[in-house]
Amino acid sequence: MYISNSNFTQVGLNNRMGQSVAIEIMCHRDASTDLVVVRVVDDVGARQLAKNIEYFAQQLLSLCESDPARLQIVEWREQESGANLWRWRFNWVADCPLDAKLTPVKAGHHKHVNGLLSSLAMAAA
Repeated sequence: MYISNSNFTQVGLNNRMGQSVAIEIMCHRDASTDLVVVRVVDDVGARQLAKNIEYFAQQLLSLCESDPARLQIVEWREQESGANLWRWRFNWVADCPLDAKLTPVKAGHHKHVNGLLSSLAMAAA
């Protein structure tokens, strides 16, 4: 199942306990990258995402019909000061993500994320 570009879609992913967790994602595919933006609206959601990110990454890989070399996962956290972006990085062994690390996304460095955010801002206005 490939998720359409430029729209957040609510999906159910299984956490490490096998329970379904509702998450909003947006997939964007171009020639070299499959970008998945995961929207988190509060600190509880961010903590749940962090605890289960390896499980979610493997499911997102399948859901977006991607492969580890192409997949990039960016977390969009809504806060009072605005949206903050964080990128999840993994060491992939075949289709299994290991050693998840979270790094901030600098606005000028990720044109794919910036383009998606611009289109969302225009749609919200």
